[in-house]
Amino acid sequence: SMTELLNANSFSYQLSLTDGTLFLDIVLDTEAPLLSFLAASPAEATNQDVTVTAIFTDNVGVASTQYRIDSGAWQDYEDGVVMTANGTVDFQATDAAGNVSDIASYIVTNIDKTAPTITDIGADITTPTNSDVLVTATFADDVALASQEFKIGDGEWTAYTSGAGVTSKATL
Repeated sequence: SMTELLNANSFSYQLSLTDGTLFLDIVLDTEAPLLSFLAASPAEATNQDVTVTAIFTDNVGVASTQYRIDSGAWQDYEDGVVMTANGTVDFQATDAAGNVSDIASYIVTNIDKTAPTITDIGADITTPTNSDVLVTATFADDVALASQEFKIGDGEWTAYTSGAGVTSKATL
């Protein structure tokens, strides 16, 4: 048994030889490829690059898949698009008959490569004292803060909520 497949225009031609009999199947292909999988890894908040993957299927066969980033030029797609910053990845596929899929988009919003900053630090007492001092800090981030922590001297990092009490001379 031998089978050959040829696609031209909107038709798919399949020629097969089985037990000495030659068969020719002609199929009119008017169906565009369909998106069967679209995902990013990692999908959670990250300070690393994100890879976006798309898979298309077609009743006859996908001839090519393309992608573009942020409405840029279409490029041939092989296996995963690496995003180094947040943005939109569009995908489309074409089958051998020239049918083009709908554009499938994935919006990457989970990349944050900018470290948070301390925008303000203060103490309720700034002159020499024999009293406890409450030190406060204001943190800022361009996306969202996952946690805020402080440590006194060589101590352990501790969750920061609204100030750190210092009871003796220490570096905070």
